[in-house]
This record gives sequence, C-alpha cells and structure tokens, in this order.
Amino acid sequence: MHARSATLKPSPRYLNMEHKGVQYELLQNVSPPGWKWVVRLGATKTSGFSRSKDVAVLAAQRAIEKALRGAEEEDGRES
Repeated sequence: MHARSATLKPSPRYLNMEHKGVQYELLQNVSPPGWKWVVRLGATKTSGFSRSKDVAVLAAQRAIEKALRGAEEEDGRES
C-alpha cells in the first residue's frame, strides 16, 4: 500500500504582478481550483479568490485602483 503524495497534484503557481506601480500576487490553488489574489498597500492587505485567473487579475487591479483613489482623497483633505 502506497501513501498518497502531495507530488501527485500539480504544484501551486505563484505570480508576482504589478498594476499602477503597486505589486500584487496571484497564487493558483489546486483545491479548491482557482486563483487567490493579494494586494499589499502600506500596512493594508486585501485579498480575494476567483475560479478564473482573468477575473482574479481584474479584482486585484480594482482593489488597487480603489485604494489609490482613497489615498488621493485623503491627501486632498489634508492639504
């Protein structure tokens, strides 16, 4: 009898990407199948999950744009 090995599953795929000067990460999950995205902007971390890589990329980019808009609005109030 052979023990199941983690090597039977495809290894996770990790991508480091950038949008508007902000780095974000994509990690392909095997179970459940899909893509996790993580955006770190300063001390703030935002993440999500999608079954589609394209949707995960768009969600990460939207999170970055939202965070950058919020930062611009705060800078405008402080001036």
